[in-house]
Amino acid sequence: MIFFFGFAECVNRTRYRKCEDSVFCARNRFIQNSNWTLLAETAQIHENIFSAKIIDEDFNRELNFTASILKCGIPHVRIANIIPDKFPRYDFIKEPTLIDQDFISDLDGLSNSISFNKIIVESTKTKIILTPKPFNFEIYTNGSKVLTMNYDNSAVYEFNMDKKQYPVQNRPARFNDQAETLRNGPTSVGLSFLFHMKNLKFSGLAHHTLNLTLKPTTDDEPIRFFNTDINSYEIGNGMAMYGTIPFLVAHNTTESIGVYWCNPSETWVDISKNSSRFLSETGYIEFFVITGSHREVTHRFADLTGHPAMPQSFALGFHQCRWTYMSSDIIRNITNSLDEYMIPHDSIWLDLDHTDDKKYFMFDNSKYKDIKQVQYELLKNKRKLVTLVDPHLKNADYYFVFSEAKEKGYLVKNSNGGIFYANCWPGNSSWVDFLNPDARKWWASLFSYGKYKDSTGLLFIWNDMNEPSIFDISDLTMPRDALHFGDIEEREVHNLYGHFNVLATADGLISRSRGIPDRPFILTRSFFAGSQKYAAMWTGDNAAEWDHLRNSIPQILSLSICQFPFSGSDVGGFFNSPDKELLCRWYQAGAWTYSFFRCHCHHLADNREPYRLSTGWRELAVDAIIERYQLFPLWYTASRIANLTGEPIVSPLYFYFNDEALQDEELEVLLGESLLVAPIVEQQPKSRKIILPSGVRWYDYRTYQEFTKSYDRTDVSSVPVYIRGGRIILQKLTRRKSIPLMHLDNYTMVVALDDKQESRGELYADDGHSFKFLENEFVHRVFTYKEGILENREHETQKGNLPDYENVYISTIKIVGCHETPSEVVFEGKSMKFSISENVLVLEDVNVPVSKDWSIQFKF
Repeated sequence: MIFFFGFAECVNRTRYRKCEDSVFCARNRFIQNSNWTLLAETAQIHENIFSAKIIDEDFNRELNFTASILKCGIPHVRIANIIPDKFPRYDFIKEPTLIDQDFISDLDGLSNSISFNKIIVESTKTKIILTPKPFNFEIYTNGSKVLTMNYDNSAVYEFNMDKKQYPVQNRPARFNDQAETLRNGPTSVGLSFLFHMKNLKFSGLAHHTLNLTLKPTTDDEPIRFFNTDINSYEIGNGMAMYGTIPFLVAHNTTESIGVYWCNPSETWVDISKNSSRFLSETGYIEFFVITGSHREVTHRFADLTGHPAMPQSFALGFHQCRWTYMSSDIIRNITNSLDEYMIPHDSIWLDLDHTDDKKYFMFDNSKYKDIKQVQYELLKNKRKLVTLVDPHLKNADYYFVFSEAKEKGYLVKNSNGGIFYANCWPGNSSWVDFLNPDARKWWASLFSYGKYKDSTGLLFIWNDMNEPSIFDISDLTMPRDALHFGDIEEREVHNLYGHFNVLATADGLISRSRGIPDRPFILTRSFFAGSQKYAAMWTGDNAAEWDHLRNSIPQILSLSICQFPFSGSDVGGFFNSPDKELLCRWYQAGAWTYSFFRCHCHHLADNREPYRLSTGWRELAVDAIIERYQLFPLWYTASRIANLTGEPIVSPLYFYFNDEALQDEELEVLLGESLLVAPIVEQQPKSRKIILPSGVRWYDYRTYQEFTKSYDRTDVSSVPVYIRGGRIILQKLTRRKSIPLMHLDNYTMVVALDDKQESRGELYADDGHSFKFLENEFVHRVFTYKEGILENREHETQKGNLPDYENVYISTIKIVGCHETPSEVVFEGKSMKFSISENVLVLEDVNVPVSKDWSIQFKF
């Protein structure tokens, strides 16, 4: 197949459905005047859940409306059919790996009343007002109206429609001459949302290649969610990508409203100026509404779907990958060459070609006969090996993984109940049914050292092609009438396949360990909301083009808003070969904005390891990688804060600054709360427009020159980076070959003062690999500078101890932005030597402990 095995130039749109090709979308996208009535006399509250019946008078159907309000004020609404379907719909809300069951069970008390023919349901913070006919309902938080649902009278809930009575709705799906059965008949659901917010912008709905600010779609194609293999994707459209997070965020300068549409089937979303409409192939009408500040909404979404995993330290380093590292000796050559040029790196990756004839969990011993020895050689510099393990299995009875899965009944079935076979990398293939809990346990067992021969605890996993990707079929993924565990059709759960794949892989990496396990590291291409608890993701098969580099930044920001903070794009572009300038700029952007930082490419593309760049460009790229490693303390601390709270690692500017002009800014980011990064994403620029939020002192990261307003920067050799006044950052400046080798190195502290001559920062550290941090084996320190006193204190709520950190120190302290020179600097009653130049005060060889309380007084 040329599309897959050739060197793709652009996406073939004819392989993927548009709304007009998806029968339920074509039928229901612009539906008008649905005739729903809520029966007020059926309203009741039971165990803090409000319910009432709805009559769909057009189809003479009864529906059940339920609403609850969580203790934190989040409304949870569900509309479901009362008479069951012929076959089960998938009940998404009950899956604990997708929704935190304790969180949604902690309900606020409710009361209800009737006023002017409206039903009012109230809790402490939230109110829902329902209008029976025409049916719509409004949500108020803290006394303000935030949303009206079904404002346009276009709600859809299809079920039990007789074929003879409703032939249009029962028309079978056919696309590219491939037909699919519709055993349950039409089961589409849809609802519109009107947002009551002034000057709103829409963001979220990851993963797509759209702008950070979503534009209206009603005159074009709606945004599509249907996880698929869309290689060499286009920039700037709403075609389905690899992952799905149906979380839409409306925001202005001060607040956000988030709507989480809980549906894993094919979903289309329309956006207009102040409204949206979700339309799904099946499932229930079910959603949560989260309101508050930008950060509060993100935090609550993490509480709902799960907080991001705490990565191992090596995961934040530089990863080197290519499709065609074809032998053990090539691995040695790559890592040795990187070392020769003093380029730090933390892992080498093996793509499809490492397998024995595309049989996963099996190395090709003719090329990798000493692969276990290679892993131990990497260990000398505390590096890792990452291998590809895809969910499709070669159809060969001599392949132990396939034969076991077949014997145990762990494979996806076709619509007739036989094993589903189709074409993928091995040729004729089958797919593991990860919806089956026993199949997931079995998959996890495959990672044991006894079954995954020549693997060690130094080997981690890359789950690719898990949308799942299928060749020679419409939409390049599994047909909707394939059958999963529990007699659930693929159409019900399609967007969850990758999620359950990485869930099982994570269990396998944990259970393979003896004693206290290491945290798993998994890279996934496909995902759903909740997958952030188990894996990192990357943005798939991009191209070596400037617009792909540029668009990677809003992609990362959108994923951050949608609570998937551990993400990145293939540096240099997967397809085609970048020129030296583009490759250098991509290394720079990745080092500074991708929490997951990997170079990877197609086997027909030119090698692009950083040492292959020509003189000049190579030094710039390597400098960016080194700066990434120097700032590891900031990346790791931000990762822990994300793990604890849901705070993004990399954020859009509007998250922290209430400036209307920043609402659409998508090419600058905030790293943590401390650094503003403006990557160079244009070819041969003469300057870079630097947008600096007003009212803040900004300091050049490298020179400490102060800036207070936006300007055109002419020095664009390196990525422009600015420290935010009022923030303290820590660095590790000793040059090492990998991040774990930096573990016990001392720190340099940079205290950037604001207008009040104050500053604050945090530092988190643990052993970098195990789950001991859950047993309070860590340090989490808070540093403050106020009224001339620099203090180090233990975090108020995160209290721990890291034994091997007792002899780790802060060796140098820089106070940036001093207004005056102190007469003396005192630590534990003794004067300290210091120097000051151009408003930067430097204390060298101070050697104050990281993990103990102390204070340094600056006398003025």
